[in-house]
Parts: sequence; structure tokens; C-alpha cells
Amino acid sequence: MMLSWLELPPKLADVDLRGAMYVSREHAPLVLDTDRLSSEAAQILAALLENPDMAQELKDPLAGLPRPDLEVFMDQLLARARQEQSWGTPAILDALLIVAEVEPELGARVAGFLMARPAAQIEPSIVPKIDGRPWADQVFDSWEASGVSKPVLAASKRGK
Repeated sequence: MMLSWLELPPKLADVDLRGAMYVSREHAPLVLDTDRLSSEAAQILAALLENPDMAQELKDPLAGLPRPDLEVFMDQLLARARQEQSWGTPAILDALLIVAEVEPELGARVAGFLMARPAAQIEPSIVPKIDGRPWADQVFDSWEASGVSKPVLAASKRGK
């Protein structure tokens, strides 16, 4: 099938296409998820990324946003969260938790992210921040299996 497609006219083997490739690559519009946000949503996202510890104050405006916007928010916040090397109570955690609170289905993404952190990065101070969330037991189970420190297990009431 591929060979018959390549044999169709026009024959381009002897045509220099570098100019067309340059124009298409350099001038093609680049549309990012954040470009599709309303100006209000873009402002809220910027505020969350600049001051994630102030996320609680943004809960009401977040609640008024559609789910696709909140998914974009979660993508951006998780990208920022990946830069953290210590998971006690980094400010970005507040922003992640508020978005997951506003859109509970996104809590699974926060849980998956936290379960994927290396055990050495998990600190006991994170436990009270996530305890009681619908997905927290799943995270605690995962951490227990991954060998997090005894203080983390004790904080999660799983230490023996």
C-alpha cells in the first residue's frame, strides 16, 4: 500500500522541498492548551502558578470554570510540581489539592503523581495535607509498598 502511494504523481524525488519544509515548520501556528483558555481562566492559572500557596483564595473562581480548563490547569500544575524534589508541603501542593477539590475526578491525577514520587522524596508533613481525601488511602498504600520512611508511615497511621 505504501509503495503504491509513493508511486503516485507528482514525482518529487528530484524536487528540492527544503523551502517548503522551512516555511511549514517555522510559520505553522503553534496552539497550546493554555492558548485555548479564556482570559479569566488564563489569569487564574497565572495566579496559581505564581502564588500556589494562595490557592484557597481562588477556589470560588476555579469552581466557575469548565472541566476542560481545569484539566489544563492540572497539566500545568503537575508540570511545575515535577520540579519539586522534596514532598513535604511544597506550595504547589496547595494548588493541586484545590483543583482536585473543585473537580474531584482530577484527584486521581494528583494521587498518581504522588504515588510516582520516589520514596526518599516523601516527608511526613505531607500526610495531614492529603489525609481524608477520597484518594489518600490509595496513595498511603502505594507509599507503604514502596518503602517510604517510618516517620511517613507513622504519620499515616500505617507504621507498626
